Amino acid sequence: VLYNIEKGGSVLDFLLITFTDAAASQMRTKLQKALIKRYNELDDFSKKQHLQRQISLLPQADISTIHTFCFKIIKKYFYILSLNAGLKIADEEEVYDLKEKAFQIALEKELKREDLNFLELLSSYDSKRNFGAIKQIVFEIFGFLQNEANPEKFKQKINDVYTKGIENSKLVSVINDYVCEIVGFWKNAFSSILTKAQNIGYEKLESACGELLRQLSLIKNENNFLQNHQVVFSIVLPKKPTKTTDEMKEELSEEFGSLKKKLQEDLARLKTKVYLSEDTNKLQENLLWCKQNVDLLLQLEEEFSHTFQKLKLERNLLDFSDLEHYALKVLQNDDVCAEISSRFKQIFVDEYQDVNEELVTKICSSGQCTLFLVGDPKQSIYRFRNTKPEIMIDKLEKFSQNVGDKQAIILSHNFRSDENILNFVNFIFSKIMTSKTAKIDYEKTSMFKAGLSFEKPGLNAVEIDLVSAGREKKEKLHPQNVYSVREASYEQDELFYAKSEAKIIVDRITDLVNESYKIFDPEKGFRSVEYRDIAVLFRSRGEYVNEIVSELENSGVPVKAFSEDSVMEKYEVQVLFSYF
Repeated sequence: VLYNIEKGGSVLDFLLITFTDAAASQMRTKLQKALIKRYNELDDFSKKQHLQRQISLLPQADISTIHTFCFKIIKKYFYILSLNAGLKIADEEEVYDLKEKAFQIALEKELKREDLNFLELLSSYDSKRNFGAIKQIVFEIFGFLQNEANPEKFKQKINDVYTKGIENSKLVSVINDYVCEIVGFWKNAFSSILTKAQNIGYEKLESACGELLRQLSLIKNENNFLQNHQVVFSIVLPKKPTKTTDEMKEELSEEFGSLKKKLQEDLARLKTKVYLSEDTNKLQENLLWCKQNVDLLLQLEEEFSHTFQKLKLERNLLDFSDLEHYALKVLQNDDVCAEISSRFKQIFVDEYQDVNEELVTKICSSGQCTLFLVGDPKQSIYRFRNTKPEIMIDKLEKFSQNVGDKQAIILSHNFRSDENILNFVNFIFSKIMTSKTAKIDYEKTSMFKAGLSFEKPGLNAVEIDLVSAGREKKEKLHPQNVYSVREASYEQDELFYAKSEAKIIVDRITDLVNESYKIFDPEKGFRSVEYRDIAVLFRSRGEYVNEIVSELENSGVPVKAFSEDSVMEKYEVQVLFSYF
């Protein structure tokens, strides 16, 4: 940007889209400092005059988040949308209240229709008639559709899932992939048992494992849904070998029996919960029954969405999901789109993998501007908002060919982390981030390289500690569906695990601080580890984190925590409770 301004460009020629308001503010400040610095270095009067003009125009420059830019478009062209000029963005509390009110209105309207199918749907989700579960489902559908560029087109895709027959349904294709994934897990498990049996010459177990693997191998990704369905219902599990006096063989036989029991439970679940029926004709009937309920849910969501939008506009309010939708509607006007597009000579977009590509395409539709995109599909944090990392992947593939004026610059060097840490990250992600699992071949395209050489303090770059829950927790640590994180009984034992993990953390911190380990400080050189050098990171806030913080404090470890405290645990509330 600075280079182009020095060549005679204006700050008003650029559109800079950042990820956060803080980043936009920092970028504006950095650009201002750079312009002032360059102004002071120049002797040429005309050039200094140009830079002085740009510094004065900087507050008007379009440096913002995508939402701020969209709101600016809506405020300027409100009349095209037939909206009120006094629009403002609703805060979280206002959005929450209006959503609750809109759902109640929509639900009451649907109940007045006295549709028996709808009443049956409600009763299946909310036996207590508080409608909390059905409300949550409607909110999730609404949130998902709000982040679709064309919600109606997506609804048609949903309809196709249930009406195109078993062979052509996307749903059964997903089920087929899921079944193959589950069976793949068990193939690996029993292949391991087979290898062990071969190593100790246990022929009876070899035979049992071989027969089981033969049947499981009939379930393949290249099979269609009906073929794999038929195999699942035809599997006959071989018997465990009879007891033997050989201790090693008996132990392996018991391991086989334990795995076989869990496989049996999985197959039963696939038959009753996934396939639902051995009769393929009933499968089609089930699809149509599901369609009826999906249609009812979409109907309720549509009524809710309409009511919610009406309540917001009555109060001249917009929420963040409205901004992109309304901005796109404004840009559908060819004259306005041409006017906005012609304003910019260069567009810079940060975190492109999380940005609405259709918006960016519209803004630069004049063909007179240059696009500079920065992104990393591995960092796509808005998957819950239906962002599509493959957009960035597609851009990367096309630009890497260096055709015409398109060029991709791969930033593979990391200047923040030690080489050993980068090696560990590369090792893990090269195994789990593949074209199949994440649409990214990490090993081929994304391996980190160390950009700096750090002084080695003698500590291990990476250590892994496992929390053992003890024998009494064994069953809860190994739920029936071992591959299903969602169905694990983790929540029931949250505090137990937190205390166990906290003990390991306390011991490690105490060891680091008291045993005179040295770390490298850029300002002081090697020095002893201090408490302030240590950070404990978690996936999310909540009771788990609060419990660990409490354990750390009780152990005398000074803690500054950004966690969520329960209101009931506040000192003031506890004082009130002491009177009752």
